[in-house]
Amino acid sequence: QDASTSVTVISGANMGGKTVALKVAGLFPLMTRCGILAPAREGTKICPFTRIMADIGDEQDIRGRVSSFSGHMMRIKTILDEVKAGDLVLLDELGSATDPEEGSALAMAVMDELIAKGARTVVTTHLTHLKAYAMGRGDVKNVSVEFHPQTMKPTFRLLYDLPGESHAIETAERIGLPSSVTDAARSYLDKAAGGSSQLL
Repeated sequence: QDASTSVTVISGANMGGKTVALKVAGLFPLMTRCGILAPAREGTKICPFTRIMADIGDEQDIRGRVSSFSGHMMRIKTILDEVKAGDLVLLDELGSATDPEEGSALAMAVMDELIAKGARTVVTTHLTHLKAYAMGRGDVKNVSVEFHPQTMKPTFRLLYDLPGESHAIETAERIGLPSSVTDAARSYLDKAAGGSSQLL
């Protein structure tokens, strides 16, 4: 992140390297604080954040009546209670595991709060509303993970100022879902096409 960016929103293909990028964003400052050389280009600047807080992964607990969504919200509540200026916050798939409209609204409000508290934040998402949120603000940056169009594999490079597409159907195809399913998905997608494609 440059000095004027409070939040970086990373989007792009499934299995495209978003969570890898998120973890590297936290790992490099920790390596620097421990005196370990980071494998970065000469001249790279790494901020030694006061604290690094994260919500990565999915922890359900049926016995404790914790769904995927409520598990995320409980961790995010803890972060919002404790975060201060100078901290780094890493949020994987912010706003997921619930209705996309409500999840997006909550995610944008969480980012607003983190910006107000002076934290630096990196978010991964597939949600179109969050990509649009980043496009509409000067202190939020869209970044996409590069995905090779021929091999359909991640290059582990980041493309700045560009939201990315999820390529969910292609990923399902690569994993081996039957063509009857992926063809039907494409026909549903054609009928529902609009927001995401137009934004990109």
